[in-house]
Amino acid sequence: MNFPARIDVHHHIVPPVWAETLAARGLNSGGWAIPAWSPESAIAMLDQQGIATGVMSVTSPGVHLGDDAAARDLARAVNEYGAEVVKDHPDRFGHFAGIPLPDIDAAVTEAMYALDALGADGVVLMSNAHGKYLGDPDFEP
Repeated sequence: MNFPARIDVHHHIVPPVWAETLAARGLNSGGWAIPAWSPESAIAMLDQQGIATGVMSVTSPGVHLGDDAAARDLARAVNEYGAEVVKDHPDRFGHFAGIPLPDIDAAVTEAMYALDALGADGVVLMSNAHGKYLGDPDFEP
């Protein structure tokens, strides 16, 4: 690969389970239609733009859609999908894990799992969790 060392750290992934979950609830991606996505189409776009690596993360509305238990399951499925994409294409992708805020205990648990077991490169934090911003004292833990 003759690309410069460009890294797209804002590369949105669309795991099938996430897209299906949003569609089943009549949700979109922050006002935008949920796009089709595959590792192959993402690599083609990276190549077209001269980007060496894309660090994947889900976009708005994240993985917490209102129910704590469902958010834990969705976060795990999304993160395991991302880890598989990285495993299959380690030279092209990195992965920021989704965490199920505002469920603090679940968010910490998922962050630890994603970082320690799945090898995620970090976690992605939405700017707010159901209207509560990251500087809110409730998120102190």
